[in-house]
Amino acid sequence: MASVPSWQHQELVEVVTMTKRAIQERLGVQSLVFEHGPKVCSYRGGGCLDHAHFHVVPDAAVLEQVSQDMVRRLGVGDSYRLERIDALRRLAEIYERGQASYLYIDTPELDNRQFVTEINFHMPSQYLRQLIARRKGIEQWDWKQHPDLETFQRTLDVFSGA
Repeated sequence: MASVPSWQHQELVEVVTMTKRAIQERLGVQSLVFEHGPKVCSYRGGGCLDHAHFHVVPDAAVLEQVSQDMVRRLGVGDSYRLERIDALRRLAEIYERGQASYLYIDTPELDNRQFVTEINFHMPSQYLRQLIARRKGIEQWDWKQHPDLETFQRTLDVFSGA
């Protein structure tokens, strides 16, 4: 999302807000929004391909888990700092520097505040998906191996016409 032009940020925020509102209205829960930034240098903090999408996950809260897990992953010379942001332009700043990837989180845990952390160390693929699944007691978190088409269809049914 870091490469989305700044003149489109407001529209992007509006789409995410509408999506979160639809989830709240249909499911009665708040949503976590996140993005693993692009893969940069040798760090797999981002996705495998440079592309743009946010994950909007109903009823998921992982900020405390992320903080604890990040500290556990640090090696010698690595650093971790969770930074509160108020605009998507911070993602662009990290991306344009080209020295690290990032993890963006918009969490319902703290009144939908937005956070970013630069990733200059190895992160596993589908990192937040793993943390969310672990918290919910779900073992089959990898969408490539377990696409869960039944849940996908139920989601389409709930939100058709939304």
